[in-house]
Amino acid sequence: MQGYPEIGLKPCKMLGKTDKTPQLNMYQVPLIQFIDKTHELCRVAEQIDWDGLERDLSEYYCVDNGRPSIPIRKIVGVILLKRAYNESDESVVDRWKENPYWQYFCGEVTFQHEWPFDPTELVKFQNRMGQQGMERILKLSVDLFEEKEIQEKRVLVVSLHEPDVRCITKGKEAKKYEFGNKVSIVKTMKSGIIVGALSFKENLYDADTLDPQLQQVERLTGKLPETAITDRGYRGKKRVLGVEIRIPGKPKNRATNYEKQKARKYFKARAGIEPVIGHVKHDHRMITNFLSGTQGDAINTLLAAAGFNFKKMLRRIKAETISFCQYLQRILEYNMNIKISSMENQWVFQG
Repeated sequence: MQGYPEIGLKPCKMLGKTDKTPQLNMYQVPLIQFIDKTHELCRVAEQIDWDGLERDLSEYYCVDNGRPSIPIRKIVGVILLKRAYNESDESVVDRWKENPYWQYFCGEVTFQHEWPFDPTELVKFQNRMGQQGMERILKLSVDLFEEKEIQEKRVLVVSLHEPDVRCITKGKEAKKYEFGNKVSIVKTMKSGIIVGALSFKENLYDADTLDPQLQQVERLTGKLPETAITDRGYRGKKRVLGVEIRIPGKPKNRATNYEKQKARKYFKARAGIEPVIGHVKHDHRMITNFLSGTQGDAINTLLAAAGFNFKKMLRRIKAETISFCQYLQRILEYNMNIKISSMENQWVFQG
């Protein structure tokens, strides 16, 4: 990861540290005393390597010069919450002030009655981190999942376009042109995790986006997939970086029924990336980009993908908690029925 390129042109800041052994006020009740530790935000907070994230992003700050910054955990936590719950810069700090679970997730020990920081700090932080720093946050969201889920053999790739001022030829009868910014999304075939999200400055041919996109997948997951399943817009390349590129087409004459069914299954699965794109756009603030410039396009794409993964993990944890509670309820009901039945039998024998 490269350092902040314009550190000499920006006001220097020293990295602010989170107090890990705070002195509690006798009139303040610790958050842990009245929140439910099984809540999905509490559980996912324990999965995140906050110290590792701070080490990775510390290179964007001065070592011993300037005003202390907002702690990394606090501002990155607010960014993830903003993207996961589709909040604006102003509304996310308002909700943070009201929600003890959001505050615990961001590293607070006691309940706070004020904003965590001014909303404009989010823009300053994103500009300071740049595209590479924001990619580290996307990696954080990918690392929430198990290795076997993010390193699937097959991934699904498709391109989309974001509102901007660039004219892009679509080549479709219903919509020949769009004004937007080309974006590429990669998700795993089975687990549905976004393991790649890139914004491109130029109006590249879809097949030409595969090389940088697959390089990003390798950076985020530590491994290249075996196969990338795409639509017909990626025609022209059979293999990129050793990854097989599969495009829908007429099966070969010598193909067996098994091979035809297998290929049909893959290309049906590729359509599953379309609703993911819809969620990323409408639920995680990518349908309209409020960040300026081409760097803003790149940052918005990465954070929208991180918000999607983060929300996916929260839903999974919540579903697991509900299932476990239902399991305990069934055991309790079963044991209660046994006890009542035993009491009834005992009453009969006594009579």
